[in-house]
Amino acid sequence: MNGLSSAACLPRRLTTRRRIALTVKPLLSCSSVALLASALMCLATQRHWSPEEQYALAVLLVAVPFGCAALWLRCRIERIHTAVDRYAQRTGIHLPQPGSGDALHRLETRVQRFSEEPIAEASALQHQALRDNLTNLPNRALLLERLESALPHARDHAEPLALFIMDQDHFKGVNDTLGHQVGDRLLQRVARRLVSVLRRTDTVARLGGDEFAVLLPGAGALRSQVVCRRILAVMDQPAKIDDLRLRAGISIGVAQCPNHGSDAMLLMRYADTAMYEAKRKHKGFAFYTPVDDEQAINRLRLSAELG
Repeated sequence: MNGLSSAACLPRRLTTRRRIALTVKPLLSCSSVALLASALMCLATQRHWSPEEQYALAVLLVAVPFGCAALWLRCRIERIHTAVDRYAQRTGIHLPQPGSGDALHRLETRVQRFSEEPIAEASALQHQALRDNLTNLPNRALLLERLESALPHARDHAEPLALFIMDQDHFKGVNDTLGHQVGDRLLQRVARRLVSVLRRTDTVARLGGDEFAVLLPGAGALRSQVVCRRILAVMDQPAKIDDLRLRAGISIGVAQCPNHGSDAMLLMRYADTAMYEAKRKHKGFAFYTPVDDEQAINRLRLSAELG
C-alpha cells in the first residue's frame, strides 16, 4: 500500500491525522522513508486512537522525514567540505579546519574565507601594478589613468588643470657616492614632503628613478606658481639621513590644460620639456612654451652633429 492510499484509508474523524498526512506526503521522496510512513499511516487505521496517541503519531510522521532530511543535508555538507578542501589544495589557499559546532556556520566560514583569499590576492596584484614599491605613491600607469579621467571633466566644466614633472638635482651623485640605500631613503623623504604640501584631491606619483609628477585638478597659472614655490621651499630644507644632511633640490616643469592642450601624453611631454628647461637654467620651475620644443630640437640636432 503506498502513501496516497494510506492517507485515503484513514478514518474521517481523524481529521488532524489526515491533515498531517497530506502535509508531510510531499516530503516523502525517499522510497524507504515513504515505505515507513505508509506503514505508520496504515497502522493508524487498524483501531481508534486516543487524542494522546494521535498526537504522538503525528509527531512521529513529521519526525521521520525531518530526520532523514537532516541526515541527507549533513552528508551533502560533508561532501561540500571535501570538495572545498580538494580545490583549496590545488590552488594553495589555506582554509580553517571544519572543527565542531553548527555545520552550516562552519561551511559558511570556510566558503567565505575561500572567496576572500582570491579577492585579497587580486587586490594585492592591482596595488603592485598601480603603486610604486619604494614610496607607495601612484606609479606612471595610475597617474596616466587619473590624468585621462580628469581631462574630460576639465574640458566639460571649463576648469584648468596643471601637470608637474619634477626631477631631483644631483641625485645621481648621492646614489653613486653614498649608495642606493641612502638614495632610496632620500626618495622616500622626497615623497613624504611632496604629499605634505598638497591637497588630498591632488595626485603625487613617482614615475621612476628620481622623477616625480603632480596632478593638480582645478589649478590655473597662479595656483601652479604658488604650489611650485611651496615645493621648492620644502625641498630646500636639508634631509637628515643617519649622520648626513642632504639637500633634495628639485626642478619642476609645468604644463596646463587647456593652455597647452588636452591630450594626456602631450601634456606629459610638454611638462617634461619644461622641466629640462628649468634644470638647464637653474631657475627651480618653468612653464612650457613652444620655444622650449624648438630649443630642445636644436640641442638634439647639435648633439647628433657633434657625435
